[in-house]
Amino acid sequence: MIGVRIAVFGLTLASSYTAAQSAGRAVLEEVLVTAQRKTQSIQNVPISISVVSADDMLRNSIFDFRDTAELTPGVSLSQGSAALASINVRGVGPGFFAPTAQAVPIFVDEIPVVHPGAAFSTMVDVERVELLRGPQGTLYGKNAPSGAYNITTVAPSFDKVKGFVNTTYAQWDTSGEPTVDVRGAVNLPITENFAARLAGVYADSNGGSEMESPFASDDTSGGKDHQSARLRLLYEPTETSRFHIISNYQDLEDNYAWRLYDGLVPSTGGTNPVDAIYTEFSDRADFSGERSESTTKVKDIALKYLWDGELTNIDFILAYQDFETTLFQNQTPYPTTDPGRVDLALTAKQTSMELRASDNRESLDYVAGIYLSDSKGDADTDIDIDGAQIPSAVSQKTSGAAIFGNFTFHIAEKWDLGVGARYEDNSQDYKSFVDIVGFDGNIDQTLDFNHLSWSLKLSHFVAENATAYLAIDNAYRQGGLNAYSPGMAAVGEVLNNEAIAETAEAFLLYDEEVSTAYEIGMKGSLWENTLGYSVSIFYQQFDDHIIRQNDPSSPELEILGGLYTLVFVNAEEVTTQGIELDLTYVISERWSVEFRSAYFDATVGEWQDRLCEAGFDAPDDGIYCPAESGSELSELPKWNTNTQLIYFRPLDTGWILYSTLSWTWRSKAAIDSIVTNRYNDPQSFVNFNVGMAKDEFFVTVWGKNLTDQQNIQTPFNTENGDPSLPPALTASPNEGMEYGVTLGYYF
Repeated sequence: MIGVRIAVFGLTLASSYTAAQSAGRAVLEEVLVTAQRKTQSIQNVPISISVVSADDMLRNSIFDFRDTAELTPGVSLSQGSAALASINVRGVGPGFFAPTAQAVPIFVDEIPVVHPGAAFSTMVDVERVELLRGPQGTLYGKNAPSGAYNITTVAPSFDKVKGFVNTTYAQWDTSGEPTVDVRGAVNLPITENFAARLAGVYADSNGGSEMESPFASDDTSGGKDHQSARLRLLYEPTETSRFHIISNYQDLEDNYAWRLYDGLVPSTGGTNPVDAIYTEFSDRADFSGERSESTTKVKDIALKYLWDGELTNIDFILAYQDFETTLFQNQTPYPTTDPGRVDLALTAKQTSMELRASDNRESLDYVAGIYLSDSKGDADTDIDIDGAQIPSAVSQKTSGAAIFGNFTFHIAEKWDLGVGARYEDNSQDYKSFVDIVGFDGNIDQTLDFNHLSWSLKLSHFVAENATAYLAIDNAYRQGGLNAYSPGMAAVGEVLNNEAIAETAEAFLLYDEEVSTAYEIGMKGSLWENTLGYSVSIFYQQFDDHIIRQNDPSSPELEILGGLYTLVFVNAEEVTTQGIELDLTYVISERWSVEFRSAYFDATVGEWQDRLCEAGFDAPDDGIYCPAESGSELSELPKWNTNTQLIYFRPLDTGWILYSTLSWTWRSKAAIDSIVTNRYNDPQSFVNFNVGMAKDEFFVTVWGKNLTDQQNIQTPFNTENGDPSLPPALTASPNEGMEYGVTLGYYF
């Protein structure tokens, strides 16, 4: 019954509430995860994990994958479109779309997605989201050198017809435009050993940013039109064997403002044809002549076979995925004579096969397997930089094979020793054509990468409700090739510009990245199982860390400017270190509080071929400005916390009253803005919901970002169309206040 489900809001699981009533005291319930490819208590897993459960998503009105970031501090998920999706964990990551090997892969029902954008948008009928921090390569088929997301959807069951329908209506405070979200699922037991589950969602929004340009054909931007469906089939021919077939389809349209401005809007005023227009970031106005848009289609299907044998368990997974996206990005306000824009068409197809053997025994638990994959990615881009068209076509085929295993020895009553290893061999075939202002650059090259990584984990069960652990992991990420480098080299040669020619040659290839991570942690519960805690301290050192190049300040490189930000190189040494803390306290049968916090300090130890950066470095002669030891890796806030105060109360009428107050706090940016520190203050985002539930029905009224916080800390300058006019401050768009109501029916 939904009444029991909503009772979850005050505790952790529905069974907690029942136990609390019988014992006279509310207590925590055990949280189960599959982080180590087996179902176990989160308390016994020697990994830093954050879990976002179905109840967390329901009571926090989470509709998209990126909304989970508030509940997993220390993670930054890019916003915008599926094409630009990227993940940053512990301060390390690409920051936006990167055609490199994924450092933090996403697994949906144990199947690795071919592109993170395939999971970034709509989520429906999800049982839980597990974030595993740190290297996980010895546990998973696809390599996971910096962490992994493990998303589990609800499986079919044989017991009865059941499901839910949720309908949400919301509005943006800035534009007043509505958002409609309808999602649901139904479980269908067809025979005693065959069942199906169908889930789907429709979400439509006009967005929260008003378009102010008189040339714009649309009134708002920042909206979406999402439709997705999932079909899961379960067949159990015997008590020891199961077949799963999982198929997903997503049709996603997103439009968004590329930039916000503070000051005089570029291309207005002075000698420009448009009268001067002044704006502020808080207006959240889009001044583009047309809004940026992306269209994404995702299709995938997977077959999973599981056999429970007496000697071992066998898992076989065969999957195919097709990810297609097109992107138009308008990078200038108002129509100008030299508009800046990006057109991108990206397709990624992947076939993967994983075969695993596993078992849990008195003296040994193990999981071992092989993973094979073939993928093909094609990217056609057309970039406009200061009026110059730069078309390119890149094709990349990757074939990979990996052998992995993780063995946990129960060496004593209170001690476990985990030993893992992974050997991976990948081959990449690159073909590309790039035309940079008439200069051609072609590539036809094959690269091979292989590495043996390993893992050691020691767990000590201090008490029945306390576990301490030490983990040491070695990981790697394969290198690659920069498709733009040959075209850049051609420009340098024709213009007799040695700086461009030499940097293009130096930046053609980037090497594999190798890291070693150290982590110590403690998990458990106190005070008669009313306070749950998890704390971990980590340190990870990267050799030849794969990193983006800077937008150069050197006059010799100015002709290509921002094109260098599409180039990846290796920083010889990078480190990240910090602490992560999760606390849950059941105050009473009606009140509980959750606190999640993460601190990271990601710094560069050595980076010799770093280009002098525009706005920060002004070299007299040279083009390289090696990073100083200890310099910040990114501007991301180092401290991130989320605190939730949860309340529920059964009423005499049979209704249940529930509410959640959520406060997300982020410290100031690690790097000051190059133009102003006016916005570099700590940030506070407050969400609140309150609702009522009875039997199968519930209604929730909610609000997000009630403080109307601007997600801006490091703005930069954009020169005006008239050089005599002052530049405008520029920043990425951010969402304002949103409020809505959700009606639900469970059957």
